[in-house]
Amino acid sequence: MANTLTIKAGVKFTPDNAKQLAVDTGTFSLEVTNTGGDVGAGVTQVIATSDTLLAIPASIATPGYILIKNIDATNYVELNTVAAPANYTIKLEAGEFALFRMAHTAINAKANTASVTVQFWVFEA
Repeated sequence: MANTLTIKAGVKFTPDNAKQLAVDTGTFSLEVTNTGGDVGAGVTQVIATSDTLLAIPASIATPGYILIKNIDATNYVELNTVAAPANYTIKLEAGEFALFRMAHTAINAKANTASVTVQFWVFEA
């Protein structure tokens, strides 16, 4: 039985002495299988200062979207795919998050300066 994942995104930017920018990308929904039932409270994982594979639950057969948050108070973490380990393309400062569709089933993470803790949720495609 399929479940529905609904995503709504927008950005509001108010610079000094300039016109406010507001972008509402809208809302979209898609069916996800979520056969593993491992969404719940998400996975919390400590990320080292060397390549660390995200521990995506084995019951998630076909990863689709991932929501990941850096819950460290100080350091940032970078993300990449295992297929391109030298090319970190996503950077999350302390407290930041990202939501994106996974193109690969494995994601590396690497902390800066000291280990960080991330929390993430993976939704099946």
